[in-house]
Amino acid sequence: MVQEIEALQMKLDVTEDEDEQRALEEDVTGKILWLCWCGICAEVDELLPKVVDYLRREGNLEVSGITCLGIIIIPIGRVSCP
Repeated sequence: MVQEIEALQMKLDVTEDEDEQRALEEDVTGKILWLCWCGICAEVDELLPKVVDYLRREGNLEVSGITCLGIIIIPIGRVSCP
């Protein structure tokens, strides 16, 4: 993926047509954003079990009758990582 971005950047550097430049800039930006998203998902996948274990070990973590674990896990479950 990084090689693809570098190739697109090189093509962008030599392109003179403004419409083609804009399209290439969008392609480069899209690929960079995708890599960032994949990195974030990998971090969440790696750290989430550690966070859950930590919260379970802390004992009574209740806020208004709802466990903090539930407060944290429910929103995280709504985020979909590829």
